[in-house]
Amino acid sequence: MNCPEVISLIRDYVDHELAPQEMSQMKAHLDKCSSCTERLEEERYLKLSIRKWVKSDPAPAGLTNVIARQIRTQKKIQTSWLKRRTLIFVSLAGAFLLGGLSVWGWLSFSKDQAVSTPSEWTRELVNDHVRYLSVVNPAQHLASSAKEVEKISLSKVDFSLRLPEFTSEEMKLSGVRFCRLLDRRIALLFYERNGKRLSLFAMKDEGIDFSGMNLVDRLPCSCATKACSGYRVVAWRKNGFLYSLVFSEQQNDLLDLVRNTYQY
Repeated sequence: MNCPEVISLIRDYVDHELAPQEMSQMKAHLDKCSSCTERLEEERYLKLSIRKWVKSDPAPAGLTNVIARQIRTQKKIQTSWLKRRTLIFVSLAGAFLLGGLSVWGWLSFSKDQAVSTPSEWTRELVNDHVRYLSVVNPAQHLASSAKEVEKISLSKVDFSLRLPEFTSEEMKLSGVRFCRLLDRRIALLFYERNGKRLSLFAMKDEGIDFSGMNLVDRLPCSCATKACSGYRVVAWRKNGFLYSLVFSEQQNDLLDLVRNTYQY
């Protein structure tokens, strides 16, 4: 598949509506094409944003049936290649209708309500870490030091990125990609340590609560850890940023490595 073909199917790929062979072809292209991968991440972010917005208010009585009738009508009159796109437009119309019916509730939506829970946040971190484990070269930009990544980030994110410098020679940085996690723009750095890949997520420190995580002592900053699906997340705050290191639980000495070798 080439880029135009992949972009035309990206929405169906996100919705898992392609045939197995097409899904495999799409994945093969996305694994080596950073431009199409960025488009994929934007599509996933849009879908997640719509889903969160629709869930913020209960549907008025009868609205679900109205949307369902519109979908059934569209199915009858549209050709097969337009069906999925029609459903999306109808769903968006429903979302905007919900917003119009609950303007006051939307305007009073506070920052505290938008905060991601530790479980949701750590699950997304681990999912992204696992997703790129199967990719041979997941980085969009090659880099061997945090300073290189900070320089690259000047044209990629809307904030001045500051990154930790690990002193251990075992920690080998291979590169970075810029993407979204939930509703946040982040830098995802790929490290290798003793043949195992680690992911370091760096983002602005806003909207993440450490409650429900295990707090870590003897660090000159706020730090917490949490296990999830056979992986561990170590997160810490410093200089207005939130850093999250994700690794296999078999590497149980990583917390000590962060504690002993991370320079502030």
